[in-house]
Amino acid sequence: MTNEIKQNSQYPHFFYRTFTISLSVLLLSQIVAAQTLGSITQPPPSLNTQAAANSEGQKLLEEALQLLRQGTNQSRIEALAKYEQALAIGRKIGDRAAIALAFQGIGLTYLLGNDYPKALENYLQALEIMRALGDRYGEAIILTSVAGVYSNLGEKQKAIEYYNQSLAIFRAEKKPTELASALITLGGVYASLDDTAKVIDSYNQALAIQRSTNDLAGVASTLSNLGRIYTSLGENQQALDAYNQALEIQKTNGNKAGVVATLQGLGTFYTSLNQSQKAIEIYNQAL
Repeated sequence: MTNEIKQNSQYPHFFYRTFTISLSVLLLSQIVAAQTLGSITQPPPSLNTQAAANSEGQKLLEEALQLLRQGTNQSRIEALAKYEQALAIGRKIGDRAAIALAFQGIGLTYLLGNDYPKALENYLQALEIMRALGDRYGEAIILTSVAGVYSNLGEKQKAIEYYNQSLAIFRAEKKPTELASALITLGGVYASLDDTAKVIDSYNQALAIQRSTNDLAGVASTLSNLGRIYTSLGENQQALDAYNQALEIQKTNGNKAGVVATLQGLGTFYTSLNQSQKAIEIYNQAL
């Protein structure tokens, strides 16, 4: 094991956790071999130097994340440079949490640039450190990123394997929001394999969790997903029930964009039944 994963973290816990969550929120389906971590040979810095370096590294991570949110090629290039600077600082002071966050950010940057091999390489390095830290939540978040990358690379079975690992941790750690999100993305992988039975099972598991936590926006979104699946299967009553439940929730929540998206799904449903007049009425409501 390298020095990178032997040292204690210097970052405040709240920053570490918030930054990890921010990375996952920026792209829930972050997509991602392994590269051996390099040894650190620098002598330990003085406490004052270490504190200053820690502050600088934290600032770089925050700035990089803001750049990624801009969504341009140039902002990604600038973000990557900042993440690499933060990585160098983390290595210098032997801060393994900082190193993991930098690798995670670099992975996300390559992901957003559709460079999946490099995204995978960096995510796997972050994963190794998270496991060494014993940070189960951070491990599960990165597992979903790795799974997403494997899915984008066309390695669907590997994606399923990593999603299932993350699901086990989210269940054990009692993280219902993250568990439901991972189940939805796992359902998307099964959809790409035309395994509709497992798609429906994944979505229904997510739906039960969302209902238990009163996540109405999530419930509506999952119901709409189920509506599309049932429509494709010709299970018309179940599709209609799912869409109508979703529509009622979106209207109650005042979610105009959600209402429009659900109406469009309903319009597609009626089109599939060759009920063109009804479909037109529904589409007009969505305008």
